[in-house]
Amino acid sequence: MRYPAMLLACALVAACSASAETFIIGPTDPAGIQGAIDAAESGDTIELLDGTYQGENNRELDFGGKAITLRSKNRVPRNCILDCEGLGRALLFHSGEGADALVSGLTLRNGLGSASEDAGGAILIGLSGNAASPMIEECIFEGNTALSGGAVYVTDGSAPTLRGCVFVANTASGGRGGGLACADGTPSFEHCTLVGNHAVLGGGGLSAGGGSQVEVNRSILYGNSSDAAGSGAAYCHDGGAIALACSDVCGHADGDWVGCLSGQADTNGNLSFDPIFCLEFCPDDPYTLHIESPCADVFGCGLLGARPVSCGPVPDEGMSWGATKHQFRPRPDEDQ
Repeated sequence: MRYPAMLLACALVAACSASAETFIIGPTDPAGIQGAIDAAESGDTIELLDGTYQGENNRELDFGGKAITLRSKNRVPRNCILDCEGLGRALLFHSGEGADALVSGLTLRNGLGSASEDAGGAILIGLSGNAASPMIEECIFEGNTALSGGAVYVTDGSAPTLRGCVFVANTASGGRGGGLACADGTPSFEHCTLVGNHAVLGGGGLSAGGGSQVEVNRSILYGNSSDAAGSGAAYCHDGGAIALACSDVCGHADGDWVGCLSGQADTNGNLSFDPIFCLEFCPDDPYTLHIESPCADVFGCGLLGARPVSCGPVPDEGMSWGATKHQFRPRPDEDQ
């Protein structure tokens, strides 16, 4: 007697699956990415072909509350670029989007916070009391600028997740949080790398205020800076807090585990060592790790940062089995 019910359930699942569409667009599509977003419905996927996306239909992108996926088709962020040309930010989330609103595998470059809301050079999450909690994974934030939140600004109780992302050379030009500023919310970082970001008033890497709680796990903060002493890595104000676990904080001229990070060094798997990036050895993916990186396999934590081990000596008979395994270690997609 159960078979008819099971068949009906399978038919319904198939019908729902069949209704989801995938839109594939390229850099020269006249309607741009926003045109695809407007045409999509919740459950749909928009895949971007490799190339550089510019123009008004490829910036200030608004999901409009839809649970859709926007991703690069070939999953190589450096080959799929949203170049905002200093004329606006890449994305805005302010309509209750949840974790099923997903952005994946893109480079977000040259974004600029808008004149009306000069926060979040690449992504603004939350606006006018409207929260959002999207998932941002395996993206590169590069050369974005805003008054606060050079790359990302979180407010209005939003709770985004950022996973496997690289933040490099983003700037909070008159405020806080070169990489990310959170004024009101609970963002979380997993396997992220923040390098060379800058903020004028504090938190070259991260800032938290207004009672915000920022969680950072299995991540690397290296060489970020601020004009405010003692806050190159992070800055907390007005009851904000930043909690790190299994993370490496190193290379900040005014101290690493200082300010609101004080007391977290050498606890919960945290450390302070040069992560040894591959840099010129892997110019197309410079923030991958050298085989000898202390972040390659931390006891109890696994890999730290957004990128895998990608450079080092060629295995030979004198290399240990553990070191050999590092040479071919894939990046974990989930927590270990």
